[in-house]
Amino acid sequence: MTRTNNLWNLHKTREARITEDNKQLIVNYEMSRPTGLKKSSTLNKKFNSTKIGIEGELFYDQKLLRIVLSSTKKDSTKLHRLCLIIAYLLADEIVLSYRHEELPYYDLPHYFNFGGYLFSSSNRRFLIEKPKEILERGFELLNNNDSYFTKIVPILLSVNTVIYHDVRFFAEHSLLEKLAQDYSKISGCMFSGKAEKKVLDSLLKEMKDYYKKIISEKKFSTINNDDLSNKIEKVLSAGSVNQKGNSKDKIKLFLESFSKPLIKEHVKYVEEWNSLRSKRGLAHGSGLHKKSKKMDEDIELARKAHELLGTIVYYEFRDLF
Repeated sequence: MTRTNNLWNLHKTREARITEDNKQLIVNYEMSRPTGLKKSSTLNKKFNSTKIGIEGELFYDQKLLRIVLSSTKKDSTKLHRLCLIIAYLLADEIVLSYRHEELPYYDLPHYFNFGGYLFSSSNRRFLIEKPKEILERGFELLNNNDSYFTKIVPILLSVNTVIYHDVRFFAEHSLLEKLAQDYSKISGCMFSGKAEKKVLDSLLKEMKDYYKKIISEKKFSTINNDDLSNKIEKVLSAGSVNQKGNSKDKIKLFLESFSKPLIKEHVKYVEEWNSLRSKRGLAHGSGLHKKSKKMDEDIELARKAHELLGTIVYYEFRDLF
């Protein structure tokens, strides 16, 4: 596993370190390009956050960024979470080093890479201009188990250290399925009214009775066994039939629940994502890294799934600003 998927960034300093006393996080990061601030901008800011319990200092000069966060108490967990937030905001590769009690003489590296997203330059600039506010917002979201930030960011920071497009897509699509599944449980069923449920129950009873009749007549010998019969009867239960469709349907429903057009428009890719994952062997790591006429299209399609997840996080993160 490697932190550098972009060879143009190979020589850049992009490192973070939690000090041995677990009281400081020190970040040194060289950007690929300036953030959009004035070229003459050199900033040196000090800030104090009572919400997080840290004091901070930020230095920025053109492409060079240095952040030092100090905690009054030993708290490696808090500093690690703050590094996750900063890694998301910076969007590209960074390696965090810190010591484990079991190995006190070695700084062990941990690689993070969000893989970029549409608004990453905006987030970098915002981090430099308002470090206190943006770190507090990230810390709030990362400590909320129901936030998309918590559900998406730590996973993507790890997944995008993998060099293979197909493996990254498989993980990101699986995460999208999980988010859609969670949303579907909250949003209820296709039939919710008492009258609708009564009709559904009546219909399924007739279907079950008919199924038992044709099985007893032995018209379909290949499925004439107890295991298959039990499975089919379970499928014909009201609880199963009343779910909101398959994973594709759930993803579409999930995306359509957002008000932001940039999220909703990704519905058009759902069918192609499903095909890419299941029909072309991508789920087994055999798709994108092979030479084929569809390779470029597949890579772009996989990138759209990453773009979607990044957009969901971005809008939630910036919602209060």
